[in-house]
Amino acid sequence: MSEARRDLAASLATGGILSALVALPLLLFAWLGQVRFAAPLGALLGLLVLPILALFMLKARRPRRPVGSLLFWQAISLEQQASSPFKRLRRNLVLVLVLVALALLSFGRAEPVVQADVREGRALVLVLDTSASMEASDHEGQARFAAARAAAEELISGLGRGDEAALIAVDRSARLVVPLTADESALRAGLAGLAPRHFGTNLAEGLLLAAQLVESVGKTPEVVLLSDGGGPPPPPVSLGGPLRYVRFGSRGDDLGIVARDLRPAGRAGEGGPAAWQVFVSVRSHAAEPRQVLVALRRGERTLAARRVELPPRGEAGVTFEERLEPGPIEVRLLPLAAGGELDPFPLDDVAYLVVPADLRPRIALLSEGPAPAWERALLAAGARIEPLPPGGDDPSLRLVVVEGRPPARLPPRDAILVQPSEQVGPLTPGPEVLRPRLTAWDRTDPALRFLELGDLERELASARPLTLAAGAKVLVQGQDAEGQPLVLAASYREGQARRIVLAFDPHQSAWPLKASFPIFVRNVLEAAVERAELPPGGVLAGAPLSVAVAREVHQAELRGPDGEERSLTARAGHVAVDGLTRVGHYRLRAGDYWVDFGVNLADPAEGEIAPAQRLETDAPQVEGVPERKRPFEVGRFFALFALIALTLEAWAYHRRW
Repeated sequence: MSEARRDLAASLATGGILSALVALPLLLFAWLGQVRFAAPLGALLGLLVLPILALFMLKARRPRRPVGSLLFWQAISLEQQASSPFKRLRRNLVLVLVLVALALLSFGRAEPVVQADVREGRALVLVLDTSASMEASDHEGQARFAAARAAAEELISGLGRGDEAALIAVDRSARLVVPLTADESALRAGLAGLAPRHFGTNLAEGLLLAAQLVESVGKTPEVVLLSDGGGPPPPPVSLGGPLRYVRFGSRGDDLGIVARDLRPAGRAGEGGPAAWQVFVSVRSHAAEPRQVLVALRRGERTLAARRVELPPRGEAGVTFEERLEPGPIEVRLLPLAAGGELDPFPLDDVAYLVVPADLRPRIALLSEGPAPAWERALLAAGARIEPLPPGGDDPSLRLVVVEGRPPARLPPRDAILVQPSEQVGPLTPGPEVLRPRLTAWDRTDPALRFLELGDLERELASARPLTLAAGAKVLVQGQDAEGQPLVLAASYREGQARRIVLAFDPHQSAWPLKASFPIFVRNVLEAAVERAELPPGGVLAGAPLSVAVAREVHQAELRGPDGEERSLTARAGHVAVDGLTRVGHYRLRAGDYWVDFGVNLADPAEGEIAPAQRLETDAPQVEGVPERKRPFEVGRFFALFALIALTLEAWAYHRRW
């Protein structure tokens, strides 16, 4: 190997050793201090070490000067005549200082971040508000929930050795998403799976759950509440450690629909749909008067619109009366100027409603002969009497009236069974009793409200008193001629359906001539409709819901407002619908049958989106602090150290070290 190559190899080895010795303290600091880098690509600045080493290895090109003798300059002359432009790298304080400055600049450019507030052995409980108001978009161009989730991620990243954390989500109720754990990946996965639910806020539930969680952990507990502070003030809660309330949001000037209703204003004519009254109540939380456009819409088509003046922090009602085709409609608040901003909270700017296809509930009347009393009472109640379908069931049926022997399999709908000849459910008819006397009735039952049955005491010709088994409820009591107690009417539940059984035939009495008979029929029909039909004004988010489907159907599909679909199980002619966490129009399809319904904001108080500056509790006040953008950055200090190193390098160079 030539001398030039040996010099080059030795120089590269020396440069590598110097670079490693300079970088080693920084690497140890990053490892021991659990430093993470916000911009790791900035460390590529360290590649400048290669040209710096090359510059220090290059031979200096000296200027030509006339001298008196070459005796003392012979070595320099030989060096200038060598073929290699490089020289052997020597120990050089200036080079070391330059390398130190470059290492510090590279480390600082990678934006090192340390968690200065991490304490050893913490039990950190993150309580994240997932209520509807957290979807307000007044937080630096993003929704409050997105900002709160980012803050939670930063807190998870700041966990130190021996620390554990738990994640609790709270809206109208609290749920433990991730129990206390040191696994950051599990915490991040639980956090990523959370989304706002369009419910109200009950922060007390979240704090109580946090208190139970840290009750016996054996570590210093710290509870961090990430919320806008909405809902009722929480009661005093002993957490055994500090509670930090991190506040999100800045505005409170919301306009929203707080009430809605849809009522028939007339029946459909021969040439068009029925007339409906649509009512909404609009509330302003702004401190100044506001004007808003209230529009009745179907899809993208506006059917009617009203301009409304809202007083400061006041309310106004708006009523539309229009002929409407069956199907989904909505009432929407719009700014007066196209493209303008209405408010930061859009969830309560829309009310979702559905116009029913038929105003008259369908009733099946099964009788071996004429039943004029039932027909008159049902027609007076607005029912549409139809025969039982061939399959024995129809999900659009609301009530079945059976005189005499019931069918082998009753439809899973509400029913009135008149003097059955055999056992039905837990009720067994007994031998006939002549002239029974009525003694009492359950005035609290919905079927018997507003009824006065005292005038029927001597009007019943005969009855077949009922014997009750478990699950039956007495509605009407009586006694025979000898004073023995009798059950003249009772009810029981069969799945979702309610059965009312009469031990006597109204046609064999004067009851159809009394005012109480049509009232009884209307009561039963209204209760059946209320249980089976979805309200036109929509349901509230999170409310339990049961939808009638055909008895032979076992699977149903629910499509949400965003187009997502999920399967539901049907049992005994009904589908239990849960998970309605978001507002909008939904459609449930079961076989050939489908039904539309609207879901609206669960709590109108969620429109009060002004963030609480502090939590108003009976305990010592907990101040709300703005959320922390990021943990402590130390890059600026490394830049300062690099400047000091370069200053020392300049001083050393001019001192000829």
